[in-house]
Amino acid sequence: MTIIILAFTAVFPIFIYLAVGFGARVIGVWNDQTVSGMNKFIYSIIMPIMLFDNTRVLDLGNSPNIGMIVYGNICLAGCFLFGLMFALLTEKDNNRKGVMIQGLLRGSLLIFGIPVIQALQPESGLDDAVLLITATTPALSIFSVLGLEMFKKTKIVWGKVMLNTFLNPLIIGSLLGVLFAVIHPPYPAALASVSSSLSRAAAPLALMVLGGSFTFASVKKYRRQLLLMVPGKLILMPAVWVTGGILLGFRDMPLLCILLLVASPTTVASYTVAHQLGGDAELAGQQVVYSSAFSILTIFLWIILFMSAGLISVG
Repeated sequence: MTIIILAFTAVFPIFIYLAVGFGARVIGVWNDQTVSGMNKFIYSIIMPIMLFDNTRVLDLGNSPNIGMIVYGNICLAGCFLFGLMFALLTEKDNNRKGVMIQGLLRGSLLIFGIPVIQALQPESGLDDAVLLITATTPALSIFSVLGLEMFKKTKIVWGKVMLNTFLNPLIIGSLLGVLFAVIHPPYPAALASVSSSLSRAAAPLALMVLGGSFTFASVKKYRRQLLLMVPGKLILMPAVWVTGGILLGFRDMPLLCILLLVASPTTVASYTVAHQLGGDAELAGQQVVYSSAFSILTIFLWIILFMSAGLISVG
C-alpha cells in the first residue's frame, strides 16, 4: 500500500496540471494562439533556463554516470530502429512514417520526468536527470530530423541538421550551465533567485500548456496509427529498454531516469518538428495528446512494478 501511495503521489500532480490546462482551454481562457505562443516561450526560454539553472550547480568533480549516459543514447538509437521498422511494416504514407518514428522516439523526460523524480527522490537532486537530458538532446534532434527527412525525395543536408541541433535552445542552456559549472563565474544572488524561481515553474507550466493543447477530434482518422504508436511508446519501449538496463545493473536514480526517458509520452516538440519538415503534423499532435493522457496510468504502473521489485528506492 505504501508503494502505491508513493507512486500516486509522484504521478497525480501531473494529472492535475494537465487538467488545469485542459480546463483553461475548455472555458475559453486559452485558445490555439495562446497555447502556441506559450509553447514557444516555454521551449525557447523557460526550459533552457531550467536546464541552465540545474546544470550550473553540478559537481563535475565527481565522475558523471557515464554508463547511464551511454545506455540512454543506445536506447534512443533502439527506439529509432523500432520506429523505423513499425513505419515500414505498417504505413504506406511517407508523410506519416517519420511521425511514427518520432512517436516511439521522442519522450518528455524534461516535462514529465522532473516532477516524478522530485516526488520520489527529493533529497537526491536532479544531477542524473539533468545529465541525461543534456547528453541525449543532440541524439533526439538528429534522429527526429533523420526520421522525417529520409522519406522525402530531397537530399538530407547534414550540415544544416547539425547546425540546427546545436542551435537548439535546450542544448544552449545546458552548455552554458556546464560552462558555469566548470569556471564558477560570479552569479549574483538576485539573478540566482530569479533563475531558480523560473526553473521551478518550468515543468508545471509546460504540463498546463500541454493540457491546454489537448484536442481529440482526429481519433477516427488516425485510429490504426495511434493503436500502434501509443502502446509502443508507453509499454513496448519501456519493457525492452528498462529490462536491458536492469540486466546491465542500473538501479535507483539511474534506472528511474532511464525509465522516464523511454516511458514518458511523446514530447510536444515532435508536433513542431513534423510541421516544419513536412510530416503529418496532425498525427504528431494526436500522438502527443493520447500518449500524454494514457501515460498517467502507465508511468504509475511502471513505478509500482519497479519499486515493488526493489529496483527503485525512495530518497
